Amino acid sequence: MRLYLVCFFTIVLLQIQAYSQRENLLEKYLLGKDKKAAASVFAEFYPFHVLSGGIGGSIGYGSGHFTAGITAFHLPLNDGFRDLIFENAADLEVNNSAVEAFFNYFLRRDRKGLYLGIIGGPEWFRLQDLSMGTRLRLTKAYILPRIGVRLFPLRWLYIDGSYGVGVAIGSTGSKHSDNISFKLNKTVPLPFLSVGLRYILPRNPTQMNPLK
Repeated sequence: MRLYLVCFFTIVLLQIQAYSQRENLLEKYLLGKDKKAAASVFAEFYPFHVLSGGIGGSIGYGSGHFTAGITAFHLPLNDGFRDLIFENAADLEVNNSAVEAFFNYFLRRDRKGLYLGIIGGPEWFRLQDLSMGTRLRLTKAYILPRIGVRLFPLRWLYIDGSYGVGVAIGSTGSKHSDNISFKLNKTVPLPFLSVGLRYILPRNPTQMNPLK
């Protein structure tokens, strides 16, 4: 997990540095050029999911200051993320799946730079007690407010990094195996890093629809 956090913040800082050399940082990330971009659709994938042996991604729609969409994923949790979500779970092997809705508000009307967002939905955990072989299932609902930045090295390609704190609002399922009793943490701090493709919708439907 430490390596993931280091990579996450390194990429974000390098991108901010590259952009800040070309334009004033306040202008680039907070105020922009008062230019409203056309509506767009986008798709994202998460490098961490692939590196963890999982799969997942997001699709969404953006217009004006706002974007919204759906994320779905399935992956085995490494020890670091398992211990963020659970207490007393060292002897558990955990697989995590989720379907989430997200909503973001960008300070710029072209949906670049800084944004505030919220993620929420159900997630499912399949747990196995490695010492006894007991299998358990657990369902959790949560919301996660976050702050992030979306950077465009190309007009159609972006890198999105954010950080938030997930808050559990309900759970069902057993929290006991034959020989251990584990606890689901109420709050979970999480970093996010994704790579996305943006497709600008044409203002005139009769025109070709280029990537921009």
